[in-house]
Amino acid sequence: MSEFAPPPPKVRVTKAQLRKQQEAYRLAEQLAEDHKAEEEAEKLTEVQKLEQKIDDVF
Repeated sequence: MSEFAPPPPKVRVTKAQLRKQQEAYRLAEQLAEDHKAEEEAEKLTEVQKLEQKIDDVF
């Protein structure tokens, strides 16, 4: 019995699989950026509404 573990099995990934995975990551990143921009726009409108209410009070 050896104290070392056997090497992990070789995993073969085709270029098509790699491209598909990279495309999925790119799309996920793009969606995250889009969502981030939408959230910033919503927060900006909320801030403007609150500033308007403050101006109305004073």
